[in-house]
Amino acid sequence: MRRLDALLRKLPGQSALIGAQLVDARPPRVFDLLAVRLGQIADELIANRRPQGRSHFVGAMRTIWVRADLEAGTTMKTAELTVRDQDITHAVRPAKVKDGEAVDPLR
Repeated sequence: MRRLDALLRKLPGQSALIGAQLVDARPPRVFDLLAVRLGQIADELIANRRPQGRSHFVGAMRTIWVRADLEAGTTMKTAELTVRDQDITHAVRPAKVKDGEAVDPLR
C-alpha cells in the first residue's frame, strides 16, 4: 500500500499527461490495490450510509488516452478518476433497492 499512497500523493496538481505517465510507470498491481481500497470504502459507506463529502481516487487515464485527447484539441485537467462517496451511497440507497435499480456491491 505504500506505493499506492505514494502515487496518490503525487497525482494531485499534475497535468493530465504527467499524471497519466506516473500511473503508466507503476506496475499494474497498483490498480488491484485501488480496487481493494475502493471496496473497503464502499463497504463502510454502505454499512453506515453516512457520506463525508469526499472524493476517492479509483483510477487514472492512460497516457495514450490523454494524448488522443490533446490531439483532438481538448484538454483534461487531470488524469485522476474519482468517485464521490455520496454517489456510492446513492447507488445503493433503499429506494433503488426497492425499484430493482440498485448497484450490486458484490459485482
